[in-house]
Amino acid sequence: MTTKKKESAQRKKKQGKKSRASGAAFELRTRADLEKKGWRVDKWTSNVEFMSLDKINKKELKLNWEPNNCVNGVSPALGRLIPAKPKFVYNPELKKRIMIGNSSGFPDFIAFKFYRGYNGIKTYEVVGVESKSDGQLEKLEKEKCQWLLKNHVFSRVLIAKKTKVKNRIVVEYRDFDTTSVQEKNNG
Repeated sequence: MTTKKKESAQRKKKQGKKSRASGAAFELRTRADLEKKGWRVDKWTSNVEFMSLDKINKKELKLNWEPNNCVNGVSPALGRLIPAKPKFVYNPELKKRIMIGNSSGFPDFIAFKFYRGYNGIKTYEVVGVESKSDGQLEKLEKEKCQWLLKNHVFSRVLIAKKTKVKNRIVVEYRDFDTTSVQEKNNG
């Protein structure tokens, strides 16, 4: 490897570390902000796994792959809720992989808030919260949000975005809108 390539690789590695640290710090800021606003917040440790039956022949795989029960019978894709896989890092000194946390669930947090309903009935609003510094979801993340909403896992999904007001970082929330995603896919 030439010295320029090595320097470039080191720069990218350093930038990646900064980005991960910044993302983790923003997740903590988002959690603290939600708790300050009266939400009960916990780390979401599940993920949505998709399988397309038109691409894969189920008989060839010989798998007993069953989707979770879909409440309304209509889902954007055949999917199921699974435990999130933990992230591992290789430590060359110990010569083994070390688990760095089970933080790979989508969305990042589950939050719920108590509301007094009609006639004194206890009601809770349960939402999923995904922290994104730029506020933009990738295509797969949008599909996962659609699946979570269609299957009534969450009443809504909030996207937390980092904004600056008077040189201070402020968390801004927006609802994930399924209708705009469907219009973009159709048009």
